[in-house]
Amino acid sequence: DEELISISKELRAKEKELKLRDEAQNRRDIDLKVREEEQKNLEKLNPKFELVSQKFEENKGKLPWPVNRGSVVSNFGEVPHPVLKGISTINNGIEIATSESSVRSIFDGEVTKIIVMPNGQKVVIIRHGQYFSVYSNLQGLDVNSGDKLKTNETIGSLDDKKSVKRSVLGLQIWRGREKLNPIHWLRGY
Repeated sequence: DEELISISKELRAKEKELKLRDEAQNRRDIDLKVREEEQKNLEKLNPKFELVSQKFEENKGKLPWPVNRGSVVSNFGEVPHPVLKGISTINNGIEIATSESSVRSIFDGEVTKIIVMPNGQKVVIIRHGQYFSVYSNLQGLDVNSGDKLKTNETIGSLDDKKSVKRSVLGLQIWRGREKLNPIHWLRGY
């Protein structure tokens, strides 16, 4: 009987050990799946991708985001005023809140204009054939008017690198004088 009890205890201990190993493996599998999903989400924002064409308009819905990570905090079109209730404003693009500093071109193009606002922030306009992308709220610039840029090439930075707060990038897309919703042009939104 003692031998049977001893074997039974040993079997229960082995079962418990196997169960703990299985649970640990399941946790590792879950952690791996979570990391894979996080990577997929990052790739949605800035995937390693091939454009379907050298023409801007043929890449609608496939362009990379201008920042590594961020979220849209103000949509295109008529939006409620952030402070005044019952008042709406017109947003010619979208605003992306990010803790990232670096801002990149969403497509090959030429820097056609750099505007310095009264508050010192800069706006960069890039021509992509008959289309334009406009990047606002920049602090530092890595480009000059006339520069030819490739997709994902750095344009400038959102902050002065002394701050750790979230910054907001303004992004607009125009076809001639027509304002277009950037969300329809970016990949993975």
